[in-house]
Amino acid sequence: MNTGTPTRRGENMEQIHKLAFFQNQLEENVPQLAEELLQNLLEKFPETYTNLSEEDHHLSYKLISALITTLSSLLPESEHADQEAIRWGQKIGSYLVDRDNSLSDSLAKLSVHKRVLWLFIEKKARTSDFGFHEVIEVMTRIDELYNHIVHGVGITLKEEEERKLSTYEEKYLKVSTPLVPIMDAVAVLPIIGEIDERRAEVLLEETVHRASQLNIDWLVIDLSGIFKVDDLFVSYLYKLLDLLKLLGITPILTGMKPEMSIRSRELGLFKEKGIITKSHLKQAVEMLHAQMK
Repeated sequence: MNTGTPTRRGENMEQIHKLAFFQNQLEENVPQLAEELLQNLLEKFPETYTNLSEEDHHLSYKLISALITTLSSLLPESEHADQEAIRWGQKIGSYLVDRDNSLSDSLAKLSVHKRVLWLFIEKKARTSDFGFHEVIEVMTRIDELYNHIVHGVGITLKEEEERKLSTYEEKYLKVSTPLVPIMDAVAVLPIIGEIDERRAEVLLEETVHRASQLNIDWLVIDLSGIFKVDDLFVSYLYKLLDLLKLLGITPILTGMKPEMSIRSRELGLFKEKGIITKSHLKQAVEMLHAQMK
């Protein structure tokens, strides 16, 4: 006969009773805890919370109240509870992102949250028959939940940093695609550096857009500054030349290195007539200048 089963059942019932007590205490005191937490945040971060608008104060109160209610429901350990805590962290992360909070600021604010709840649990435990070990278990569980919340906040802030980086990169790529008008109906596009797929897409899009805006008849594409020639770049160049022709713009390629010229011919870049090439940018400009006379 397994004598351990009744003991385990007794421990489980005690655990359920303990969690139910603290869950009820948290749920019954949500308004008081939310106000206390906001007051602590104001004292700790006056530059952030002193000048909160009434709307932002109300929003912060609602968010904190909902978080405390959710935390109380997540006290029993389960995979679902941990995942829900992470989702809450992502929600808080979105709130903090909207207010330009850094990860370090966010962690500092969440530590205030945790301390207020710990002190509350300790205070309530003194008026109950729960001992030191029971209180430590509940505090440890709250700590675990906040760790999951921090993980969720980190996910959101990391995604925001990646989004900003992508935005900055796109702005840089657009700036690095300059079409320079040099005479009536003529512009030059110098392509410099290494071309990856993202830059090639921006190069294609921005060149076509700017060329149509400038209302030019000729576009000199100078390739002398290209670091590396591969099939990706050649294929995008082929698309660009086709689109320019559809716009009625005659492209002129200058500064092609021998390896690029060979690979371009192998891939059929010059299978159609009408692609003018010159060894140097100066030769193309001189040719166009002569035609404009």
